[in-house]
Amino acid sequence: MMKSFFLLLLSVMAGCDHEYKVKGCRGGWNEFTCVCPQKQRTCQKIDVVNHIQTITTTVKDEWENKGRIFLYHNTTAKYLKVLIKQLKPKDFGKYRCIFNRYYVSSEEVELEYERKNCQTPLPVIVTRTDKVTFTCDMSEYHRQNDRVKFFCKENDFFICEEILPTKLSQKSNRRFTVTDTNSGFSVSISDVSSEDAGVYWCGVKSDQGKYRSAFRQIQLQVLTPPTTSTPLITTSVASDQTTTGPAETHAGSQLAAVTATVVRVAALVVVNILILFYTCSKIRRNRREKQKSWDRGYAEVQDPPRRPSQELQ
Repeated sequence: MMKSFFLLLLSVMAGCDHEYKVKGCRGGWNEFTCVCPQKQRTCQKIDVVNHIQTITTTVKDEWENKGRIFLYHNTTAKYLKVLIKQLKPKDFGKYRCIFNRYYVSSEEVELEYERKNCQTPLPVIVTRTDKVTFTCDMSEYHRQNDRVKFFCKENDFFICEEILPTKLSQKSNRRFTVTDTNSGFSVSISDVSSEDAGVYWCGVKSDQGKYRSAFRQIQLQVLTPPTTSTPLITTSVASDQTTTGPAETHAGSQLAAVTATVVRVAALVVVNILILFYTCSKIRRNRREKQKSWDRGYAEVQDPPRRPSQELQ
């Protein structure tokens, strides 16, 4: 606490060449940039100071996680980008950057609580290959020339990557289209795919890129349409109210293949049984015919026919 107070006192004594205010929403996020003074050849160490704490960078040229605060120290362009996510009341206030322990940034950022444009998260559910449109209302900032609207999607590290520049009244990149409205802008996504699912943000930023403020969160969920190729899978979807996935379709195909194999084997067994029965019957019939022939021959031997001469004697 004493260190933070001392650094803030140094910033006041050094004077404030420029201050800019940034609006923020509770639960949203803000991002601002501190530029290393030109008289400093290098900025090996940068401290971010506010009224409650001092945060020191320890990693260079990649994002560094400090809890709810993310830092990116770019040693080539000599600046520090500060991202504060899930904003809380204690996060609002003034911020200063201290370079190499004693050079104070000429710019001071004052993070203020936004009351009008903050909106509750918007859940959106859409089926794959469909089209979805949602709006981002920011009436207070809609016509301010020094601020630009933006639309971005969170990546795995929470960093929100902008999809389209929104300076023009309408902008499109094949599937995403951003269009100005009377109170903000709308975003349309055509031919939605599973990769489009995720968390999106609407907000405003400085036209010089010094800061960004997120005002609305869109939670996009993409469902896979049910398949009707296999009756067994369709019945399962209707009873469980779940979407048939690739694993279920593969299981249905395996079951159909096994059933077909069983039917073929059973048919082959029946045919073999019929052939065997026919062969045995034929053998028994031939035996009976031979037996009758033998019986007739034996009777003739035992009682041969008499000659006429013998009958006259």
